[in-house]
Amino acid sequence: MTTLKACLLRQIRRRQWLRFSLVTTSLSFASGYAVLWLLAQAGWITTALSAPSSSRLGLIVGGLILAPVIENLLMVVALALLQTVLPAHPAAMTMGVIAAVIHAAVNSWMGIAALVQFTMMGVSYLAWKQHQGSRTAYWVTVLQHALFNTPSVLWTAFAAAPGVTP
Repeated sequence: MTTLKACLLRQIRRRQWLRFSLVTTSLSFASGYAVLWLLAQAGWITTALSAPSSSRLGLIVGGLILAPVIENLLMVVALALLQTVLPAHPAAMTMGVIAAVIHAAVNSWMGIAALVQFTMMGVSYLAWKQHQGSRTAYWVTVLQHALFNTPSVLWTAFAAAPGVTP
């Protein structure tokens, strides 16, 4: 067992949900955005943000509360359905691809970020569910999702304000 995997399992067994969420989200964020940066440098995607269609408060509430709660509920349902035909980890990876396709319909770079994040959250959900139960697993993934969304949601919300440069 790798050192990172052992460390994460130890955090699950000790119910260190905040530390686990911060570590896994940081890893997901770094790897996802490294891929995005490379693709943007190659000119394959654009990372330009379009003008938001809602208020700053709407963006923050939607991106940091509503999206994690609703999307992770859908993730749990998708994982349950996929696990009827696939083993656990392939189900999590498939669910990550499905989330990526849906997010890419909004913006290409969101699909890439979603692939990394939702695959990680799916695996996290399965591990937490096994050791601490489905309710705890769900809320840990909601926290991971909110943490992952925080930089881009705040950037967008404050870039949307007249006269404010992020």
